[in-house]
Amino acid sequence: MKDVITMMHINQLGNGPFLLEYTYYHGNNRKLDVANTCAIIDKFTCDALTECGTWPDDNIDYVKEVRYKWGGVDPNKIGYCELRIYSI
Repeated sequence: MKDVITMMHINQLGNGPFLLEYTYYHGNNRKLDVANTCAIIDKFTCDALTECGTWPDDNIDYVKEVRYKWGGVDPNKIGYCELRIYSI
């Protein structure tokens, strides 16, 4: 159900341009470089959103800004990344 809701929200964004905001929640207390982790997630996510038709391309005409944020340690010790997409 979460995937359906997410896609409904993406479809309501319009034609862009967009700001992508990733918040990373780590699965343990080890130190890490948030940018390294989020950059990999961002690459695959942008390619997938392009392929499924969310936008024609993930170049600077459509994706104007990308932010990476540290969300802390996931209390469930799973680790995950939230993505929020804003039309700007």
